[in-house]
Amino acid sequence: MGRSSFSLPGRSTRRRRVAIALNHQPTENPTKGDDELPPVVEEPTVIPKAFDPSHPGPSALYQRLQHDEPMTWIFSGDSNYCSAFRSSQTFPRLVADWTKTEFGRTNEIFVNATYAHAHLEHVKVQMKDRFATFAPDVVTLVCGFADCESGVEKCEEFERSLIGIIKQIQNFGAMPVVCTPPYSEYEDDSAEQIDRLIYLEAIRGCVAEYSGILIDHWDHWEQHPERGSFWDAKRNAPTDAGILEMQKLYLKELGIDQPKSFVVGSDAATSEAINT
Repeated sequence: MGRSSFSLPGRSTRRRRVAIALNHQPTENPTKGDDELPPVVEEPTVIPKAFDPSHPGPSALYQRLQHDEPMTWIFSGDSNYCSAFRSSQTFPRLVADWTKTEFGRTNEIFVNATYAHAHLEHVKVQMKDRFATFAPDVVTLVCGFADCESGVEKCEEFERSLIGIIKQIQNFGAMPVVCTPPYSEYEDDSAEQIDRLIYLEAIRGCVAEYSGILIDHWDHWEQHPERGSFWDAKRNAPTDAGILEMQKLYLKELGIDQPKSFVVGSDAATSEAINT
């Protein structure tokens, strides 16, 4: 399927949103066997996982945080889009620091399994073979554009891999969180940018359809007045300021950006979580 099979809506001044053409069939559920789920992992923790795929919002995370038992957070995907160039600053590390210091959850376990230029099909295999041993509570997938370099012809394969990853995370009893790549400047009509927009819409659509939580860094950065300071175009990587902005949006979308209003075990926090 070629790039001409997709059309960009004219109402967007930046031509960001991609409408799938009428002749493009919606992605079907993966054929059984292509994305075979691993066996359900027996949980070693005394507190059962509380994340219901049909109700995956921040309230579920709040309720899980009511327990004192430490949670395990895994970050997977493309490290190129969650770390600053030649810096120790990474988006997963900032999230870990915030959770441990602001929430006082010093025993939380954070695993950064991201690596450069990650393709989702390989991430899916890695997740199936290795991640179950961690019995994770939250698994965050940082999407990059490595798959996009193969062109839109591979977009449906990309969708199948993403759907398989979301299902595997849910099979762990964990909350699936999917981050889009952050916004980066290209000519709006360039082939590279059009391909990126198509893959972005694939990410958004799959996450919505399969009950994941979307952290849309691209959309947030594109609308941000200071986005020029977030991206190092020369090195094609986020700056330290960009990494910090990613952390802020992640915490906000998960509803854990206000530590003073959240106290583990408090009735007020429980009530707020249920009503969120």
